[in-house]
Amino acid sequence: MPGLSVSPQGGFLMVEFDGIPILNALVAERTGHKLRELVEQGNGEAIVLDFSRVQLMTSGMIGEFMKLQRLCEEKGVKLLFFNLSKELLDVFKVCRLDKVLKIVTSHEAIAKELAKRKN
Repeated sequence: MPGLSVSPQGGFLMVEFDGIPILNALVAERTGHKLRELVEQGNGEAIVLDFSRVQLMTSGMIGEFMKLQRLCEEKGVKLLFFNLSKELLDVFKVCRLDKVLKIVTSHEAIAKELAKRKN
């Protein structure tokens, strides 16, 4: 069954979308709920969402990511978007999400963002 795979990476949680190449309306609410639970139950660790297996995403999922971003801000949790394909990055840019959400393109960029959090 499609779901989320969460693995601790030393200072942050890496979240992968397993078996969900298209984040559509059918999975948006359930996935958003699971991600918010992860923030609520977490210990303040940063969360990195890995989009390497995601091909497409609907506006419903974008709405869920915005809810997640607000919750992370309230809880003091750093949220990073990682491994976006060119197509997904274009969607983020058209929607101006790249101005609101933190997109990283490498493991070095993740480390740099996490270092900022500690200062």
